[in-house]
Amino acid sequence: MESKKINILEYTDYRDFLKDHFNQKKSTHPQWSFGMWAKQMGLSSVSAITMIINGQRHAGKGIQDKICQYFKFQEKEERYFRELVKIQKSAKDDPSYVVLMLEQSQEIKELKGTTEDKIQLVFNWASYAIREITQLKEFKNDPVWISKRLKNKISPDMISVIIKQMIQEGVLSDEDGKLRPTNHIVPKQEINREHARQYHTDQMENGKEAFDVPFTERAFHGSTLTVKKEKLAEMKEFIRDFQIKFSEKFEANPGDEVYQLNLQFFPLSKKEEESKD
Repeated sequence: MESKKINILEYTDYRDFLKDHFNQKKSTHPQWSFGMWAKQMGLSSVSAITMIINGQRHAGKGIQDKICQYFKFQEKEERYFRELVKIQKSAKDDPSYVVLMLEQSQEIKELKGTTEDKIQLVFNWASYAIREITQLKEFKNDPVWISKRLKNKISPDMISVIIKQMIQEGVLSDEDGKLRPTNHIVPKQEINREHARQYHTDQMENGKEAFDVPFTERAFHGSTLTVKKEKLAEMKEFIRDFQIKFSEKFEANPGDEVYQLNLQFFPLSKKEEESKD
């Protein structure tokens, strides 16, 4: 007698889902092994799956593809599974941060059917991208079109939810079906450090993916330098001033594409006494 099929949508840790599947299979088929499982998924070695389950590595894209094929996930289930992997990778398996990212993930809320909560627009990269994309020359007020222009990183349903909220909060206006920005995105509740951390983590993930963009369409630069800490406030203000001037000089309405400018400035070294902590 087969056990009830487990549901990925009921999990918040994709590794737990894989463990439970293995144990459930083993309980009804004692001969079941990781070797048999790896062979069925078309994996080249048993360690590919055991290391994931044991928390020694995460599922890369290739293994994710094989897992989705093995379980014959529907589109919704596949999106949910891949989002769980992405979140745990981004959180570096820090339990408290995983929980925070799960709570803040609009993709997870949508797929679990809990999108009624208000979205924290100020730390949702997609809300800024959607606001700016309305200023493209060929903009179409169509969530499917917007999703495709954003490389399918956010679903049409979630785009509709975000647009609706931005209209309610006065960020966008809808005049006879034509959307246009009418205000900036501002926080509606207290901002904490972890919300900011998630936003910048998401943007760094987008930056990593941008390595696949032709070099003629992107710019990656980095500088390593020694500085005087007494100048720190001045340096941070200089960076902020550059960011503002850059936007004022090059932002266009209407425009051709939506771009992201990220700047990070942080210490690589520590004082000797700090290194002993």
